[in-house]
Amino acid sequence: MEPLHSRGEDFGKFLVTEAEGAPRDALNEVQVLLEQAEDNIRAAAAALVAGQKETAQSLVTQVETEYAEALRRADDLIQSTIASVSGTMKLGVVSTSEAAPSPVALTTAGVLAATPAPRTSEPITEGEDWRVKVQRDATVIVKRIQLHDGTTGWSYDKLFASEYLKGAVRVALIDPHLSAHHQLRNLNEFLLHVAETARPKEFEVITGFAAADVVGHQDRAIDNTANDLFQNFGVSLTLRRETGLHDRFLVLDNGVLFKLGRGLDIYKPATGLAAHRAASRRVRETEVDVFHVPETGKVEEKEGR
Repeated sequence: MEPLHSRGEDFGKFLVTEAEGAPRDALNEVQVLLEQAEDNIRAAAAALVAGQKETAQSLVTQVETEYAEALRRADDLIQSTIASVSGTMKLGVVSTSEAAPSPVALTTAGVLAATPAPRTSEPITEGEDWRVKVQRDATVIVKRIQLHDGTTGWSYDKLFASEYLKGAVRVALIDPHLSAHHQLRNLNEFLLHVAETARPKEFEVITGFAAADVVGHQDRAIDNTANDLFQNFGVSLTLRRETGLHDRFLVLDNGVLFKLGRGLDIYKPATGLAAHRAASRRVRETEVDVFHVPETGKVEEKEGR
């Protein structure tokens, strides 16, 4: 009877644990469904606006056509009336001169590459942070990644290629929104990718202040990730909260700077296999630009091969 009683107690504890976790799991599922509904509403609104835009453009084109025809007829009428006058008076003819477009070039990979004026790196001033220096001096754009709404196949390996990450000892991610369940999932996956690829020594996450009811969950999630990164890769992870953050960046002390349009919040809500595999998730419309400090030469050599 004693073993049976013991097993009964163990099973009861198991049921209590599952019951305690059920509300949390249910809330996560509800959050995903709400995000999917929000995404569908935005898509419907965008389609409606796009339709209205096409209608307006059609009206503008029609007006322009009728206006041009009216000018032509008025011009013909004037020409016939003052044919005896020397010279001509053309109505509706305007002399224009267009400025030459700024030069751009396409890299061998077919992505947009700008040709900014050369800018040398300035020395770090007293008290200046390395991150500020890279953000200031990384002026050469070497790659633009465009994510089209609803597409898949965008894994972290593809977005943050190893050639841009390797050689970095210190890495900083700046993203004001890293508190929701899916945002913390993305952060955890991203940190794992960087740790496995670059093996940096220090990783700093700079984000905004979360709502009071989710701060505890955010701290616990990042603490767990920090422990895993240190134990498995020797990476030291720190979290800093700041106010007034807007732009999203990934900064590496090897001279590479990622400008992240949406930060890490690029994936649409997903369930099933896609919830655990980034490449299977659909993405949101955004762009990721890769810059580097001119004198590093690292990315220039890659593009030139």
